[in-house]
Amino acid sequence: MAKHSFEFNLRVVMDYLDSEGTAGYLSKKYGVPDDSQVKKWINQYNQVGDEGLRKKMSKTSYSDEFKLSELQCRQFNKTYYRETENYFNINNPSLLANWQR
Repeated sequence: MAKHSFEFNLRVVMDYLDSEGTAGYLSKKYGVPDDSQVKKWINQYNQVGDEGLRKKMSKTSYSDEFKLSELQCRQFNKTYYRETENYFNINNPSLLANWQR
């Protein structure tokens, strides 16, 4: 998976927000292999702004209690993984699904 700079990610998101095209169109325009990556950047930007696009330098460790409470919250509220991750400010879209398994 290619790593992109903050500036690159922001340019793609701003193009999307300025109605320059869909996530699929912009992924082709900028050479991003998968439009789901562009959608992820858009979601992160919409949730927390610029900080959502900045790379984290260290891996975050979550306690078992935190993981359990997040899964219980998702089950109780019947939300999608993405909604729950946004609520708990988690940037990794597959993390909650891994915990669920």
